Parts: sequence; C-alpha cells; structure tokens
Amino acid sequence: MMDLPQSGSSSFELLDERIRRWIWEQKWDDLREAQEQAIPPILEANADVIVSAPTSAGKTEAAFLPILTRIISQDAPSIRVLYVGPLKALINDQFQRLDALCENLDIPVHKWHGDVSSSAKSRLLKSPNGILLITPESLEAMLMRQGSYVANVFSHLEYVVVDEVHSFIGNERGAQLQSLLHRIESLIECRVPRIGLSATLSEPTLAAQFLRPNGNSSFQIVADSSTGAMKAQLRGFYKSAILEDESEKSISAEAAIIDHLMKTMAGQHNLVFCNRRSDVELYADALSERCRNLNIQDEFCAHHGNLSKEIREDAEARLKSKEKPATCVCTSTLEMGIDIGSMKSVGQIGPPPSVASLRQRVGRSGRRGEASILRMIAVEDRPTAKSDLESRLHLKLVQSVASVELMARGWCEPPDNKSLHFSTLIQQIMSVIVQRGGASVPYLYNLLAKSGSFTAVTQDNFVALLKAMSEKQLIQQMDDGTLLLAPKGERIAEHFSFYAAFSTPDEYQLIAEGKPIGTMPILVPVKPGDPLLFAGKRWVIVDVDDTRKVILLKRSRGGRPPKFSGDVGLVHKRVREHMLSLLERIDLPPFLDAQAQEMLSSARQTFLEYNLKAERIVSLGTRTLIFHWSGDREASTLRLLLDSKGLVVDPDPSILEIDADIETVRSTLQNLLSGTMTSELELATKVKNKARQKHDWVLTEELLNLEFVRNCIDMDGALDIARNVLTPSNTML
Repeated sequence: MMDLPQSGSSSFELLDERIRRWIWEQKWDDLREAQEQAIPPILEANADVIVSAPTSAGKTEAAFLPILTRIISQDAPSIRVLYVGPLKALINDQFQRLDALCENLDIPVHKWHGDVSSSAKSRLLKSPNGILLITPESLEAMLMRQGSYVANVFSHLEYVVVDEVHSFIGNERGAQLQSLLHRIESLIECRVPRIGLSATLSEPTLAAQFLRPNGNSSFQIVADSSTGAMKAQLRGFYKSAILEDESEKSISAEAAIIDHLMKTMAGQHNLVFCNRRSDVELYADALSERCRNLNIQDEFCAHHGNLSKEIREDAEARLKSKEKPATCVCTSTLEMGIDIGSMKSVGQIGPPPSVASLRQRVGRSGRRGEASILRMIAVEDRPTAKSDLESRLHLKLVQSVASVELMARGWCEPPDNKSLHFSTLIQQIMSVIVQRGGASVPYLYNLLAKSGSFTAVTQDNFVALLKAMSEKQLIQQMDDGTLLLAPKGERIAEHFSFYAAFSTPDEYQLIAEGKPIGTMPILVPVKPGDPLLFAGKRWVIVDVDDTRKVILLKRSRGGRPPKFSGDVGLVHKRVREHMLSLLERIDLPPFLDAQAQEMLSSARQTFLEYNLKAERIVSLGTRTLIFHWSGDREASTLRLLLDSKGLVVDPDPSILEIDADIETVRSTLQNLLSGTMTSELELATKVKNKARQKHDWVLTEELLNLEFVRNCIDMDGALDIARNVLTPSNTML
C-alpha cells in the first residue's frame, strides 16, 4: 500500500482512508476553504448545513467527501443519500462526477429523471441503495406512484443534499421541494440532515430557514470567504453608432455590438447572456451570419429553454470541448452549475435580471486561478433635443453600473420567501391523497401546514382551500370524512404535467426538415410564409397545424425572432438606491469605456438639470413623473394606491408616470399619508387577473387576495416613497 501525503489539515484526517487516497490521486495540494469547514459538521450529522461558496470552489466535494466517509463503512437496504437538483442536465453532470468518485468505494450512484429508463428505475426500487440524484418533479412522481413503499426506499436515509438551493427559494418549485422533504421524513419518522449548496447567497441564514421552514433543527453556515479576481468592462452603445474607421457611416447598435463580440470573443470559449430569448436568437443569428459573410468557421450557437434537448446538449458539448472555440448566446439556462468547463469571459447584454444572477453568471469564467472577465453591454437612445426625460437618464446603463458595483461589494438580493403558495398546496394535497389512497382533513392539515412547510397557512385558510377544491370538483369527501380525488381531480393527477408545481405556456412544436428543434409560444398570429429566427438559424414557416400544435419550417435567408413570454424579475430597492447614488456622484467608474462614460456623464447632467436630488416629482404639463428610487414591489404598491384614488398610472414601475398634473398628484399623495388608509386586502380586491400560478384557477377571490398581498404588496415601502416625494432627503444614500 502506498503512503498517503501528510496533511496539516485536521478535516483531511477525519476522512476515510479510501477517500483520502482519492484526493491524493486527484493531485490536490490541499482542501478548499469550504471543504475544510464543511467536513466536521457534515460528519457529525446533527444539524443542517449551508455551504455558500463561489463557483468552482468545490461545493459538491465539500458535501460528499464527509457524506461518503460516514456511509462507506456499512451498507443498508435503502437510499442513503438523496441529492435534489433543479435541472436534469445538472443531475447528469453530477452523476458522472460522483460516479467517478464512488467507483472504488462500492457505493452505487443512481440518477432518476424523465430521460432515465423505466427498467433502471424498477431495479433501484427493487433494491434501493447508495446515492440517488433526482429532480423535485421526479421525486413527486415517486411518492405518488409508489405510495407507502416509499418508506422502504428511504428507510435508512442519512442525508439530503439540495444543490443550487438559491434557485428554489421563494417560488412554487421551492415550496414543493420543502413539502416533499418533510413528507419523506414523516414517512420514515426520522429527522435527516439537510445540506444546501449555492454560489449565490447574500444571507445564508435565510437559506437555512428555507431548507427547514418549520424551524425544528439547528443549522450551521459554511461560507467561503475567498473572492477571485475579476476584470470588468461596460461598453455603451447608442442605438445608432459610428464606426471607428468609417466616421461618416452610421450603423445600428446591433451591428456595432456584433463587431465588438467578434473582436473580443472569437477564438475563445465564452458565454453571452441576454435577458430575452428573442434577443438570444437575434444575436446568435447575426454572429453566425457574420461568420458566413467572412467565410470563416462559425463559432457561435444559441441556448435557451425553448430549444430542443438535442440542440441544447450540442451547444453544451461545444462549450465543454476544447478542440474548437465556441461562444454561446444564452439565457439563464446556462447560469446554473452545468459542467461546461471554464469560460474565458462572460458577456451580459442589458442590465442583469438581478445582482445575484450576475454573480452566478460571472462565476462561469475565471476558473483555474484566472481572473473572471465580465463584458457588459448597455444600449441607449442617443439624446436629442426631442428626447424625453426618462431616456436622457440612461437608466439601463445606470442599473448595469449599479449591479456591477454592488456585486463587487459582495451584496446580492436576499431570498424572498413570503408567499403562501396556495397553488402548490393544492398540488400537495392531491399528491398525498393519491399516495395514501385517501386522507382525512386533520391528517392533511397536520402534515402539510401545522408541522409541514406551509406554516403560514392558517387552519381557516386550509379549510377554505379544501372547500374551493371541492367546489371545483378536484376532491370529494366520503361519509367517514376521508378525502378522495373526484373524477376531475383524478384526470388532472394522472397526467404527467401534474408533477411540476409550475405552469408551462401553451406552445407549438417546431419541426425543421423532419426534425424537432424546439417549441414556441404563439403570442402573435403566425402563418405560412412568415420568416423566423430559431436555434441561431433562419427559417420560413411552411405550415401551421393548430390541431396538432405543430409548425413546419424550412431553411430560408430571412427571419425574425419569435416573441416569448416571461419577465426578468423585480428590481430590488437596494439596486435603485445605488442608482441614485451613482447619479449623485462625480467620479466615473474605471470599468466604463469612453462611450459609457459619456452616457453616465450625460445622465448626471440631466439629473442636475431637473434637480432630481432635491425633487422626486417632476411636472410634464398634464403628466407627472415620480422618481421613487425604490424597488418594484414598493413602487407597484404605490401605483395601486394612486389608482384607488382615481389616478391613471403607467404600469412600468421603474418610474411612475401619472396622467395628472403635479398639484393633483401632490394632493393625492398627501391624502394617502393623512387620510384613512386603504387596507392591503382592499387594495388587492381592485386588482384583476390575480391568478398567476398553475392551480390559482381553483382559488376563491378571498384566497387570491391573501396570496396577492403576500406576494405583491409592500404598504410601508409605498408610503415611504410618498413621504420622500413630498419631503425628499438631500443626503446621499
């Protein structure tokens, strides 16, 4: 037996000899900071653990080196470790990673999702063992289909690992995961330590509270304090640009951006993030077309959720391969920890959806000791004598600068987990009924709400929800009080789409030359002969089959990107406060190019011209603008309050534009602060189309209002805006 290297690490000595040997074979000089800190508490297994560390800091090993040490010495007829990941592609990557680690440890590793064969799943159920990697949706299906047998599958479960935990916080999928983990613990009557992994957590304590929402466990935070070097540049582009070498020739911002991307990214591996899938198609096609025109190899590809699995996997493979350079234009689909290797640089067109998202994206570059390289692009209207005030402030550029500076300071948005998640509770009620073959009202309430993850749902709320489900013919009650699914509920629960807590838009399948290439929502009418950009290529629509929901395509020279649904999320109050600070300052951030510096200077001049430091409200004759410098939720609440007083307010929350003169607006704001305040529920009743989640169609108006208040109303924040507008502070935030 060969000697292992000596290590001064106390954590290293806690690991099993076979795992220490594996570390030696990997030629690691030492353990990473997160790994060093995580090993003792995970080995002790008496508390939940949050591992917060940058991308490529070894979070997976931080969790699994001690986990494997604990489970390696004995076998048990059960899944020993449950790993839950948000993406099938991430699970596939982690399966390969863990399978290689466990190859000589006699610990089997299994993956379970929609692409895994039924025979492989059957074998695991007959002889459960080792480590299981699964998505929340597949875990839901397992509980429903296997019923009480699930207790045998997890009877000796010792750990639960949740990867990319930040991606679950505050959404329906996260509420589903919380409930599933609690249901498993209830089945096996054992508290199982939960380990959350993330590269994007500003407040790990909130993530720990999300991981076990009923608060029946202690937790420990493992935070890697190391920060890698980062190089950033923000380039500004006017929507009509001037070529450096052809000063008389005017080109579009798109063409200038393509020039920039070709010069800075050709011959390397890069990611370019766009906020909209239609922009991904636009830029991916333009870059590929430029390569064709120059008669050079096309290094560019597209990646977003509507593309087929084959096209996405081909893009991922091109990025992971080092044989040929590849740059992928993408959305958040490549933001997660899918293994695509190290990128030379990361581009971001437009302001990022959030600072947390930007931090996750930047982490895709700069591995193996290199600095991360961020190339941001801001596109603004060129100011003219006719430009309106909003466009002269270049707010997209200012938001981009604020996002970079906040990220550099280590800040990102805290988790938002205020929702009641009635939609997912409906799903969980139906799922438990299917799993058990029926359930009583007290059992469901105690399992899901009182001791479960829906702790904010009161008993009265729960009963009202069951009544709504009964009225919509989802459930029915037997004479002995047992709840069963009604025929309509059975049909819904039997469909594979039931396992997902989130809704998916109604989409048409795109078939190009006999091969599926993805899906597209029909947000505007389409017809044969219409051009289309998709998967970075140009097509023309040949036929539209509304019955089968299929669109046939063939290659063409023309094209335009389809319209996709979706938004980029809410802007946090801290981001807007920093935007205000930027406009008040006089220094020019060093990462701005000359054009971006000109844009910021011009915005600051406009800011001074309109005295926006002292005045938050500006008269434009019969219209009034409120510059609130607060978050979208606070501003949207003020908009609802003004609407309740009869004022017409533009729905864009970035600046409140009101169809009334300034004196009327001031008077209305004063009345809001001094008069009888409209309650949050009264405000919610005035909002139409509150049903936003998958099963919200079941809810009564009263339940919809309760959910809307928790998700969308910030009365204190709205009133703070009103006070600041009427008596603005002159101090820098």
